[in-house]
Amino acid sequence: MPSFYKQILSFFLELKSIYDTNGDQELILFNNKEIQIGGKTVFYQNWFDQGVYSICDILDSSGMYLNFADFCRKFSVQSNFLTYFQILSAIPKRLLEKARDSFGTNPIFTPGKSTFHLSPLLSIDLSNLTCKDYY
Repeated sequence: MPSFYKQILSFFLELKSIYDTNGDQELILFNNKEIQIGGKTVFYQNWFDQGVYSICDILDSSGMYLNFADFCRKFSVQSNFLTYFQILSAIPKRLLEKARDSFGTNPIFTPGKSTFHLSPLLSIDLSNLTCKDYY
């Protein structure tokens, strides 16, 4: 990796730690290092396209996992029950508890938005930044 990109990632990590931005980002369902199947992170494009982004999305109003039929109905997803239950079993209990605690708060990811929230009072729009801003 070129040193420029290493520096950018290093500064971004430093910026995140200064403003304590981890928040609910670890509840993102896909490409999450803590949610793995067969030792690999997962990403299901058809789920993502239908609005499944975080662990909170697959919980019902009582904080329990949606049953498979309700999941398919809610998101209009064509999937098989084995895939669904693989995801459920791959979610660590710690993340499930955190999702239950944050259920009903602001969504983690909104398609089409490129705003990064540094703190409750400070946000930056990543799409308006230039290479010079990043550097």
